[in-house]
Amino acid sequence: MKNKIYKNIIYFITIFIIILIICLEFIKGFALIDHYNMYNKGYIRYATEEFFKDGRIFSGLYILIANLLNIKINHLYIISSILGICVITLNILYFKEILKRKCNSKEDWIWLILSLITVFNWTCVNNMCYIEAPIIALSIFLYIYSAKKIILDKSIKISFITLIIGLFCYQGTISTYFSMIVFFELLNNENRSDTIKNILKCYLLGIIPIIINFIFIKTYGNLFNLTTRTDISLDKIIYNTKNIGKSIIQILLYSNLELPRYILVIFMIFILAIAALNIKNEKKVLLKILWIYIIDIIACIPLMIYFYGSDIVISGRMLWSMGAIIGMSLIIFYSDFEDKNWKNIVIFASIIYTSCMLYGMNNLIYRYKAGNEIDRSICEELDQLRLKVEKEEKKNIDKIIIKEEYTRKWITNEI
Repeated sequence: MKNKIYKNIIYFITIFIIILIICLEFIKGFALIDHYNMYNKGYIRYATEEFFKDGRIFSGLYILIANLLNIKINHLYIISSILGICVITLNILYFKEILKRKCNSKEDWIWLILSLITVFNWTCVNNMCYIEAPIIALSIFLYIYSAKKIILDKSIKISFITLIIGLFCYQGTISTYFSMIVFFELLNNENRSDTIKNILKCYLLGIIPIIINFIFIKTYGNLFNLTTRTDISLDKIIYNTKNIGKSIIQILLYSNLELPRYILVIFMIFILAIAALNIKNEKKVLLKILWIYIIDIIACIPLMIYFYGSDIVISGRMLWSMGAIIGMSLIIFYSDFEDKNWKNIVIFASIIYTSCMLYGMNNLIYRYKAGNEIDRSICEELDQLRLKVEKEEKKNIDKIIIKEEYTRKWITNEI
């Protein structure tokens, strides 16, 4: 027991350091438009008018606690980044333990790597941009836990309660639940004839908390006369749904710019190819991998349609299940095959993919930071222009309103 605890501490420190290095630029300081809005509104208004309005009660409570403790927003972001990394690391270790027990394996490092690329996949670096990063990470844990309880532990009640809590943490990662339902069912390997029926039951159960969360958002918006994300345009949904197929193809090819170009589709083809080579011996592996590909893509579509209707740009945090495709496929392959040569191929592929993923994440973070530097230079130019106008007009300017699309050329000419 002591040896196991010691090992898990080592694994925690190792994974924590890896993610910390990747996200170091975030911890140094980062700002999104959400942060600017939080500065303008303050914690209390932002919690009540943004987080509660969007049905994210725990995110709202999180910043209200920060308000009680008198934590400044820039300091809270650093704290949130570190807490987020802690929760992500615990998620990875928790998932590793599920895989080890279910696959009856004593191996550690390979399951740790496979858990890393599944749980902290290429979509998750986007989550670290936000002050509520630990709450988003917690929602992913709750969705994994909920799927595990209903499929592996047959505990419907706990699964249902956990799913509700997860939705009131963060709805954008709900594809985690639907993806994990199928993954755990495939990992079960019980050759049941009612697999599809069981999956559909779990999906129907999962829809109920979504409806509850939707009703809360609508009711809260009506009570406080706020425009909520339930006020979506049906016309926009219909119009943008036509582009869903194109969007999915672009994500598979370019991974939302969060992986090196074509890496995702190359690995998907590679895994299918090695599964096809063994189709005589392990026909079910190929079918399972196809299941994962199809379900993980489909799980993102409802979110994409919904947010298209709300004029919200599709970002990594909404695509968790697509990000988990490679990790889940390699886990199925590794757990179902006995041949050591094929297992070694999976290990090699996992290491290569992990390297590509971490490299892509690192590049993306530097692009985010470059965007922040552009924002900073724009603000400095505006401030210099303000000082110039104040000097020339001998008036104090306490507010700048941009009345047209802002460009650098426009700044140099007029306010």
